[in-house]
Amino acid sequence: MPQVNLQIDRIARLARIKISPEEATQLNRDLEEIAGYFDQIRQIDTTSVNPAGSGSEAIPGRPDRAIESIAQNEALGNAPQADGRFFLVPKVIDK
Repeated sequence: MPQVNLQIDRIARLARIKISPEEATQLNRDLEEIAGYFDQIRQIDTTSVNPAGSGSEAIPGRPDRAIESIAQNEALGNAPQADGRFFLVPKVIDK
């Protein structure tokens, strides 16, 4: 199995989560196992397989066309708070 050299502590710090040394060890083992699965997939010969589409080809869509939208003052008309140009919302993030 390939060695996955990830800095679990750094990732945890960036994600602002606390993990114990035991959790970091287990996460590293899990990530090494996942990387091993990717290595197995890379070894599969797919040269004779036609590439699949996105799946959206089977879904009929509507043609793109320009339509008139509502005026800005009409859009802001039902807003609890607006400054004339934008919706005003309460601050939810301190930093």
